[in-house]
Amino acid sequence: MNTDEDHGEIFLDDSDIIQEFTVDEEDLPDADEDGGSDDEVFDEADDSIHIFTGHTGELYTVACSPTDPTLVATGGGDDKGFIWKIGQGDWAFQLHGHQDSVSSLAFSTDGQLLASGSLDGIIQVWDIATSNLKCTLDGPGGSIEWVRWHPRGHLIMAGSEDSTVWLWNADKNAWLNTFSGHRSSVTCGEFTPDGKIICTGSDDATLRIWNPKDGKNIHVVEGYGYHTDGLTCMAISSDSTLALTGSKDNLVRVVSITTGKVVSSLNAHKDSIECVGFAASSHLEGDSRWAATGSMDHKLIVWDIQHSLPRCTCEHEDGVTCLLWLGASKFIASGCVDGKVRIWDSLSGDCVRTLSGHSAAIQSLAVSADLQFIVSVSIDGTSRAFEISLENTILKLLGHLGLGVLSFIFFYHTNMSARPKKSKHCHSSSSSISCTSNDSSSGFVANEQLDVAPVRGRRGRPPKNEVHEKESKKTILSWMINCKIVQEYAAVCYVHNNADKEPLKVGKITREGILCNCCIKVLTAENFQYHAVGGVDRPYERIVVMNMNRSLMFCMIKAWNLPSELPVCRFNLISGFGSYNDKYDDACMICADGGELMCCDREQCNSTLHYRCMDMEDVPASDWFCPYCVCKLCANPACEPACEEDCVDTCLQCEKKYHWECHPDSNIDINRIPISPFCGKGCKEIYEKLEKMVGVSNKLDGEYTWTLLRRMEKGDSAAGTRDFYRITECHSKLAIARSLMKDCFEPITDRHTKIDVIQSIVYNFSSNYARINFRGFYTAVLEKDGEIVSAASLRIHGTKLAEMPFIATNAIHRRKGMCRKLMSAIESALCFLNVEYLIIPSVHQKVKTWNAGYNFTHLNAEMKKQIMCYNTVMFHDSIRLQKVMLPPVNGQVARETEINAGRQPRNSGIDLNQEMIYNSTE
Repeated sequence: MNTDEDHGEIFLDDSDIIQEFTVDEEDLPDADEDGGSDDEVFDEADDSIHIFTGHTGELYTVACSPTDPTLVATGGGDDKGFIWKIGQGDWAFQLHGHQDSVSSLAFSTDGQLLASGSLDGIIQVWDIATSNLKCTLDGPGGSIEWVRWHPRGHLIMAGSEDSTVWLWNADKNAWLNTFSGHRSSVTCGEFTPDGKIICTGSDDATLRIWNPKDGKNIHVVEGYGYHTDGLTCMAISSDSTLALTGSKDNLVRVVSITTGKVVSSLNAHKDSIECVGFAASSHLEGDSRWAATGSMDHKLIVWDIQHSLPRCTCEHEDGVTCLLWLGASKFIASGCVDGKVRIWDSLSGDCVRTLSGHSAAIQSLAVSADLQFIVSVSIDGTSRAFEISLENTILKLLGHLGLGVLSFIFFYHTNMSARPKKSKHCHSSSSSISCTSNDSSSGFVANEQLDVAPVRGRRGRPPKNEVHEKESKKTILSWMINCKIVQEYAAVCYVHNNADKEPLKVGKITREGILCNCCIKVLTAENFQYHAVGGVDRPYERIVVMNMNRSLMFCMIKAWNLPSELPVCRFNLISGFGSYNDKYDDACMICADGGELMCCDREQCNSTLHYRCMDMEDVPASDWFCPYCVCKLCANPACEPACEEDCVDTCLQCEKKYHWECHPDSNIDINRIPISPFCGKGCKEIYEKLEKMVGVSNKLDGEYTWTLLRRMEKGDSAAGTRDFYRITECHSKLAIARSLMKDCFEPITDRHTKIDVIQSIVYNFSSNYARINFRGFYTAVLEKDGEIVSAASLRIHGTKLAEMPFIATNAIHRRKGMCRKLMSAIESALCFLNVEYLIIPSVHQKVKTWNAGYNFTHLNAEMKKQIMCYNTVMFHDSIRLQKVMLPPVNGQVARETEINAGRQPRNSGIDLNQEMIYNSTE
């Protein structure tokens, strides 16, 4: 688009001066003005003229009526929406009915209707005049990401987490169309101002342009030259010709809606793009020449779109979360992670107003119909209205505000990108960029040692029952309260046996424990039992919820079997891809990336790999079998047996196939097929030790314990002889570990199969696809006083190596050494199991942390060859690190593990002066 001959220089003339309104700054401090000396401390100024505090949780979305200058709608994580008026005291109308966070609100262009979208997958449409619910729109199979109204009617569009876009007629309460094609969550979308086209962006790194009448996909923008990571935000020019898209890849692209081609790239940001917006164009020389972009790199940049050059850069104290142009003026408002709203002069880049009041990140901004007020919402749970002081009320709106104000904040950060479809057996015809199968956020390990990026104002996808910090402890009781199985402060009593007529102790359920009525102390279930009878034995069986007349164990079983906690289907059955039912996986088993892939020639196998990942020079011309379809012992194909002597078994521990005739014990009885097959003595010993360790609490220092957990089905050999009580307790803690992981990581959805990766790993779900078969995973948790503090996922591939794709610490316990405690326990257990190496995936930014803090190193040549033979979890843009398992520093940990596993403690020969982990400051 650089057609002028100014060679990138920008000059201002009369046509560049945008219609102005003057901001009265006399009564406000300058953006850089210091309000006092260094020795004085003042409370943060509150510049708002109205504070709405009706919500009880974080706020994510705000909308101002286009016809009533005082009418505002807000929604957030308390599952509620409210309509209220600026300057009219406490008046508010609550939007009832949603069962999860309200993620998006939008007024129709005539101001008559309000749409509220929620993470419960439902859209409610409200009649503003009567304050009545007009209709409820459903259909999407996932959370609602955003809602938009048609510019000239009551058609409503919504994007969903389930990768679809839906269109309804709100007047008739009728579904009109579903737009399918995206391969991941649809994070942003918009009608063009002329109403003829729909543009949608997705976490699959694609922009799709649709015909709203027939639902046909006109253009798909993806691959080389476009984004390499998920789209986060979008804006459409007022002439309906250009789409501006921002992404987690730090780039902004300008796309021609007519041709579907990228016409320009705006490359200046150094972090994820959070918001974009076109300036109103009727006053400019040439349409849509100016735009603004905001990023987590602390910058808002104003662009000359025609020349693809920045006009000015507006520096912030923290990440920019949202922006909006103030009508047809030269001023831009921005919201920031530091909780401040700023107004900028787009010509000079000067900050003309700084509006304080919020104590946490701004999530969204809106401006009143008369341009007198800016309304903001924040994760601090409040919405605030700030007055825009006008010296002369000469500002005139040129058309509806919505045409020049487009600001979307992304909801999810699963870091997925578009990838080519693999052709049958080995070759891809696509020249598109290569991309990922599984992803995560900026780091795959959430713990106290990792560098923490600036906190983002994250909209949507808060944990549904997230409450105040004092309630954020992860205990079995808090989990059951969140599941709404028991009520907080419900009365409980301890009954020693069925013959007891009177309870021995009475208390109340809290999230932290049981509040005893007699001593007014919060106790764990074990301590409450000890308080009652002086001993501990199966406390959850003997503590009864009085209004239910049911034991806590009954409540634990009921919570575990909720569909929201444990899906009915616990096997990830994948039937194939595409209309031609391609059975092969679209991602390499080793690197989890797409592109040119080799398909295993075993008929029942669907695994694919890159020949380069297998250290091959080219795709073999003859039949080729993946590492999971050859005998582990002889390396020949492990085909289906032609006779009993050729029996092929699968090792229960490492999950590798082997010929029974190749097994060292095959000469014992050639006709005997082992009931519990193992490929060798090492795997057999590991399996038996793990069986004894599951569900057993191991003591650490400082009243901490660690426990190995695993989901066990009825009849599962891993359950062994454990009683039902121990299994129930194990499952309850697993559910809490899953909740902790969900809180610490952004949602991770496998791009091709759509499975929930975190849930599948924590609950060790199996699959017919080897890459996503997580049957062998265990979860290690660190506990104190009944609270789960940290959790890690662990899979052991025989004596050679183990992998740990996730480790997370509850936010309130970070920077306290909790991750180090759990890591020490895990490493001690691996030494006890005689495992040689621990493998983790790490993003590049965290490699130094793992090297210096935990003695991890890059894979050596031997391990690179070993990795080819194992199915280990991998993520896009991450690298594998290894650590040699040395004798643990703390001999007590290893001895405790051995004793609890039913063995006599061995002489480990530990040098107590030897540091296994670098002793860095936490």
